[in-house]
Amino acid sequence: MLRRVGMFVAYGVILLGGLSWPGVAEAAPSVPSCQAVTVKGDGGYVAFQTDPISKAVAWGAYTWDPAENSGWWHVEWFENSVRRGGHAKDYPPHHSYPPKFAHRGDILSVIGWHHSNRNVWYRVGGECRVT
Repeated sequence: MLRRVGMFVAYGVILLGGLSWPGVAEAAPSVPSCQAVTVKGDGGYVAFQTDPISKAVAWGAYTWDPAENSGWWHVEWFENSVRRGGHAKDYPPHHSYPPKFAHRGDILSVIGWHHSNRNVWYRVGGECRVT
């Protein structure tokens, strides 16, 4: 009898331990719609907007302080984690995903770095789901 109880307790510990086992995937936070959203981050934000007629998704990346937007920018953009392009410019980046890339349900992502004329580095990024 004691052996059965010990096995039951050991099996229960394994089951309970498995529920919080490191590396077990948890539900991902929801990704906002690309209709009209501003994704905020520490260094700035990325604004996404979908044109209601063409269904193209436009975006722009900016720092929180408009005076810091001048300087060198490097951004890359992705569709479902596949790189679709990049910019290295001396002004705030912006672009548009045409409907041939922006399909319903796709996740569009922008990630970038900015070195302002005041010698400050910023990281901006965000993502949205095409609806």
